[in-house]
Amino acid sequence: MIANDVEPGLASRRDRGDDDWNAVMLNALIIVPVAPYLKDNPVTPPIATGLVTSLTAVEAGPATAKLLRTRS
Repeated sequence: MIANDVEPGLASRRDRGDDDWNAVMLNALIIVPVAPYLKDNPVTPPIATGLVTSLTAVEAGPATAKLLRTRS
């Protein structure tokens, strides 16, 4: 899941009819959690840098409930 501060910008491009809105994220570097947040340290989960190679928009629902959100 895309970080809360990035998602509105991508949604704005999509809503304006930009058919290639996800190209903005291709080859971007993002910070991703590599393990669940820990109860004893909820602020800093184990994280890594990831390279975006593809992006798919899906509606939120049961299938997406367990996805971890990226960091900014």
